[in-house]
Amino acid sequence: MAGGIYSREKCPICGLNLRDTGRWMACKDHPNQRSDRGIYVKAFGLTRRYDRNYAGAQRFVTGVRFKKDEGSFDKRDYAFSRPLAFDNLIAKWLEYKKDEVSAGYYQHLIEYSCKATAYFGGRSIRDVDFAALEDFSKSLTVGNKTKHNIMRALHHFFAWCKYREDIGEIPRFPVIRFQMGYRQVVGKDTQIAIVEEVRRIAPMKVWLAIRWLCTYINVRPAEMVSLKEGHIDLENGFLLFPTPKERRYKPVPLTLADTEILTSFPLAFSKDMLFFRHDDGSPFGRGYLYKTWKRACKNLGVEGVDLYGGTRHSSSRALGKLLTPEKVKRSLGSRSNAVSDRYFSVEFDEVQEVFSQAIPAPSPHHNLRTSKIGKGTKLKD
Repeated sequence: MAGGIYSREKCPICGLNLRDTGRWMACKDHPNQRSDRGIYVKAFGLTRRYDRNYAGAQRFVTGVRFKKDEGSFDKRDYAFSRPLAFDNLIAKWLEYKKDEVSAGYYQHLIEYSCKATAYFGGRSIRDVDFAALEDFSKSLTVGNKTKHNIMRALHHFFAWCKYREDIGEIPRFPVIRFQMGYRQVVGKDTQIAIVEEVRRIAPMKVWLAIRWLCTYINVRPAEMVSLKEGHIDLENGFLLFPTPKERRYKPVPLTLADTEILTSFPLAFSKDMLFFRHDDGSPFGRGYLYKTWKRACKNLGVEGVDLYGGTRHSSSRALGKLLTPEKVKRSLGSRSNAVSDRYFSVEFDEVQEVFSQAIPAPSPHHNLRTSKIGKGTKLKD
């Protein structure tokens, strides 16, 4: 039988090493000579010391024999460094992802990884199957959209493990269904009024940042406030966002009006300085534009519209009534129809026209009191 229990102790009578009898370690020729000292296991390239613990050695060798017969034996599962432990692998994965994703998304990956590590701990990655993943998803006390994001990140993690650590096939993942919410939007006139109110109550660069969010609909607020002086190319007329969410360079062509506005700003001392900064040189905070937008909305009595909904979403919805959906989608920089469909609906006017024709309005000569209600006409299916 492959693998076995051995002893470094020798028989005091004949000097031979003690052997495994199935019940204890004893001398073959002198069975009364027993000892549980110096016990160790050797099996399939593994060595384990079990001094004074014959029962533990027997359990270990039985377990690895079962794994070998089952076809699931992997020597790495028994290494002291635990190279296939879930917590070790996901920590290593995070190190590699740090330079591959945006800083904001990396923070989400850390959060997701902490939740998964707290649940799976040092369990071998090979032992995490569909049932374990489903139980993990049920244990999460977050919304379905966040659950979906966590499971999606874990799927990327398992795909990385498959090719780096050769763990075999990726387990099947549970499907987390969710419904994307809709942000409240405003009409173009209301949007213009809010932007003008921002211009009245805030510094010019705050107004310019929010104006640009309404204009350049493929730029997100976090990207906008990270714009550096060196990313503004007035000679060729574009803004360059080198690290957007999509992880690719994104040149944004400037309008002539914005090019003229930018020429009024003094040159910065360094190209690495952030363009959107306070007078003292400190950068805009993450929520600075949002707070200013909400203050302007409050002044005008506009409720329930956040910065993202009032800029990107509202502009996209308005453009959807003027331009083709393909053109607006390309301008958004979105590769998903599901995402772009949430911003505008080009069929809205058509459906509204059909519904207006379906109104059961009576004719001018119709007398409701004296008319007889006849039987309906049965239509063929």
